[in-house]
Amino acid sequence: MPLAATYIIGADGVIRSVFVDADYRKRAEPAEIVEALEKLDP
Repeated sequence: MPLAATYIIGADGVIRSVFVDADYRKRAEPAEIVEALEKLDP
């Protein structure tokens, strides 16, 4: 069964954000992805 999944992984290899939904038609909101990326340490 396909799942929509988005992972944001820091440079240290630690998963910082996860979006998973059993409904493959749903995706992570782009604004939420950008917000999570902005929280990462450079």
